[in-house]
Amino acid sequence: GGLRPIAIGYTLRRVAAKCANRYAVNKLAPFFAPLQVGIATPAGCEAAVHAARKYVTAMPQDHVFVKLDFSNAFNSLHRDVMLQSAYTVIPEIYSFVHQSYSSASVLKFGSFSISSQLGPQQGDPLGPLLFCLPLQPVLHSLTSDLRMGYLDDLSLGGSPDIVAKDIETLASLNSSLGLNLNLNKCEFYSPSVMASNYPSFSEFQCVDFESLTLLGAALFKGSALDSMLQAHCKALESAIDDLCQLPAQSSLILLRSSFGAPKLSHVLRCSPCQDHTMLARLDEMMREGLERIINISLNKHQWMQASLPIRDGGLGLRRVSSLASSAYLASAACTLELQSAILTKCTTVPDAYFEEVLAARHDTLPSVIDPLPVKQGAWDRPLVDKDKKSILASMSNPVDRARMAAACFPHSGDWLTALPITSCGLCIDNEGVRVAVGLRLGLDLCSPHMCQCGDAVSSDGHHGLVCRLSKGRSIRHHAINDIIWRSLQSADVPSMKEPSGLLRTDGKRPDGATLIPWSAGRYMAWDATVVHTCAASYLSQTAISAGSAAEQAAVRKTAKYALLPATHVFVPIAFETLGPVN
Repeated sequence: GGLRPIAIGYTLRRVAAKCANRYAVNKLAPFFAPLQVGIATPAGCEAAVHAARKYVTAMPQDHVFVKLDFSNAFNSLHRDVMLQSAYTVIPEIYSFVHQSYSSASVLKFGSFSISSQLGPQQGDPLGPLLFCLPLQPVLHSLTSDLRMGYLDDLSLGGSPDIVAKDIETLASLNSSLGLNLNLNKCEFYSPSVMASNYPSFSEFQCVDFESLTLLGAALFKGSALDSMLQAHCKALESAIDDLCQLPAQSSLILLRSSFGAPKLSHVLRCSPCQDHTMLARLDEMMREGLERIINISLNKHQWMQASLPIRDGGLGLRRVSSLASSAYLASAACTLELQSAILTKCTTVPDAYFEEVLAARHDTLPSVIDPLPVKQGAWDRPLVDKDKKSILASMSNPVDRARMAAACFPHSGDWLTALPITSCGLCIDNEGVRVAVGLRLGLDLCSPHMCQCGDAVSSDGHHGLVCRLSKGRSIRHHAINDIIWRSLQSADVPSMKEPSGLLRTDGKRPDGATLIPWSAGRYMAWDATVVHTCAASYLSQTAISAGSAAEQAAVRKTAKYALLPATHVFVPIAFETLGPVN
């Protein structure tokens, strides 16, 4: 019925298989590359796409390019051949493989039982390796100019007669390996050769230049790329509708990690989609989704800040229109050597799209481009710095500059990556998320009004952080102290809150002290405090140096407890309302 059984083995078996696989792929990298890039080859998928693009761009008019598909390949491979290949190529793990596959396995689902007799089990960490081992000699036997495999997805290119002969070789694998070509799903492209003139290609799907895809990425600009981006837009729209029904904290994490730029990462790195109009549409959908989920309204520069990495003061909701060029350049650069190895027998030309993007980025290139950076972050950093410079230029008052500096301070954005686990006290309610995001981005949090203390409350909501009549200040302080105490308890450091008996002239006590020595035989006493980053008394300094308010508060605490006994070492813990910690 079209269903494929996935074997979920026992935990210890999967752990052992992972260990065996790690050993094998490290040893067999030269055995597989460059013909098989789906195993033991980092960035092999991306290299295959870039290499195919170069080949098709430069291929002679009378040559062909084909994509081959096997029917249910992993569940059809003969196990005797698989075991023999493992024994010959990687005998160190053969005993484990033999124990797993020398006899049929019984897969159980409820009251149903299925006998697993063919191929590596889908769900086995060793599955891809065991599938590729017996296929490798076949790839070596092919004579096409382009021979490339990514697990069971094969691509060939060259003279139609030679490619047709190689397809006949692959078609004969039914008897030796158990693999059958699914001719209706195989694809054919050629500038001038007609597939119908060759029996080997006659049942293949013929695709045009703009419709060529490989391993989930479009090779060129055109209809295939348009369809991929439109499908992503549709999926994102549906996802945002669903996320609006979840708690804001969970939705924000999912939007950032699962449905935004990471979801499109493969296409951005492998397809020439920079400057595509659909990317701007995706960015706008992300902005609208963020506004709906958090219940906020963003202007141009606030959205620009939200799209920065968390360590740069943003929310990590990266704009795909900004990432596209960096992703493509990094992918093309890091796979350049592997591309050359794949195309050893082929006539190629330089990647025109790479040169085009490189020229467009002439004023935002990394400081060092010889050799070409292979990390996406190196290409992305100049664009991030440019956005930060634009945001800072739009800030006309020290409050905004202090806010931005605090948002960039190390660990001030850690709450954005904390998983919402209730038992660990990591859940934030929807209103808390709205306020936290608003303070980070400088949003309007409330309607301007007069506070009961007599001061005017502005829309940024900062007054509530310093008002002497604000309710719950003691509760919040005790909550912070409780977290510190619990952390010490979790680290097996017995402690007590507000210990009595420590010498103080005014009778006040620190927030806590350890009951066993902390350092050099001395006990630790601590005291926590929170200061407002944008308070008038700190603003002139926090607008220039992030964390300076916390440092000043820590100095005051240290002076306050300078008369503690020599048996104790004092540790001040000072937080700022916008994130920095001393």
